[in-house]
Amino acid sequence: MVLSLVNLRRPASGLGERSILMVGALQWTAKIDLADPVLAGTPPFTLLSIDRRTLQLPHGGLVRSDGTSGAATPADIQVSVAGQARTLVVANPQGDQFQADLLAGTLRFGAALPAAGAVEATYFVGQWEQRVARLEGDLEALVLGGDVTAVGDLSASLMAAGLAAPANVPGVSSVSVTELGFVAVNGNTAVAARQRLVRFHFEYELELNLPDSSGGVIREIPVTEILV
Repeated sequence: MVLSLVNLRRPASGLGERSILMVGALQWTAKIDLADPVLAGTPPFTLLSIDRRTLQLPHGGLVRSDGTSGAATPADIQVSVAGQARTLVVANPQGDQFQADLLAGTLRFGAALPAAGAVEATYFVGQWEQRVARLEGDLEALVLGGDVTAVGDLSASLMAAGLAAPANVPGVSSVSVTELGFVAVNGNTAVAARQRLVRFHFEYELELNLPDSSGGVIREIPVTEILV
């Protein structure tokens, strides 16, 4: 089979893109370069303290894996430094241990972090935005086979799988067969003797979960000056 996506377009979504504010527990992974531990912006914000033991995560207002607040457990946050896992403790971290303040989104390490490598932290944010990106178009499937029976059987199986996609493929909301060609001679016997074209029209929705409103570092504060 040769599959091709054609006539792709994004349906109109009304008055601009909209998002829904979600509350609960969204798993997120942040990776911070220890050679340049800054948050992009003007001016850049340093995420690592001078003694290299306190690290500010890009998000604050973190929650436990079940969406509740409270002290962190190993199920709620995992941290590695240069690929080596660190151990979570409640207080006074030593050596390869760390302490997590979920509300503030900060990590306190038992020893100074190295000058190179990366810190990778997986945690849960309690509030985020959910957007839906929609796409529709046509999927063309050119079925190739050695004879009429093989092409007919393969194209029938393909149609059944395509029409069942809304129940089996996350995000696919509808599928319909818009064209079913006849089994024709391919002409290139080195590839296959017969071919058949099947065209589907589909609609697809992708949910995008982005923790834009989860708190954390303030990147920029607008200031308006008024002369009285």
